[in-house]
Amino acid sequence: MNRKLLFAFIVSTTILGGCAFFSKLPQLLTLKRVSSSQKQMERCVEKKKKYLKKLKKDIDENKLEKGITYRRFIKLYGEPVLEKDSGKKNIKKVLLYRHPTEYFNTDKVYIYFDLSDKLVSWEYQKQEE
Repeated sequence: MNRKLLFAFIVSTTILGGCAFFSKLPQLLTLKRVSSSQKQMERCVEKKKKYLKKLKKDIDENKLEKGITYRRFIKLYGEPVLEKDSGKKNIKKVLLYRHPTEYFNTDKVYIYFDLSDKLVSWEYQKQEE
């Protein structure tokens, strides 16, 4: 008799547990998507940090070349944190590179492109420690 009761208990808890699982499935799927999104954001932040490090290193070692195209620059250093029209006569675009999650206490690099999308100058503002 105990075996039948044990079997019935196991079957009923499995069925009831399965019902509970399926009733919470939408919430569980949402949590899974949030987790996946978090990982994606972390990868993006790491990628931007890597590009910034490379850009600062190339500036420090005088490897940044005037005259390279905007497209080439983006391939080398990734998308900037901010891109805007300069409003100046000879400068078309200004790009800002900085740490992707730190807004104030971080190095900043401003990149300037002329009307023909060629790199004309840059400004590297090192954060005082």
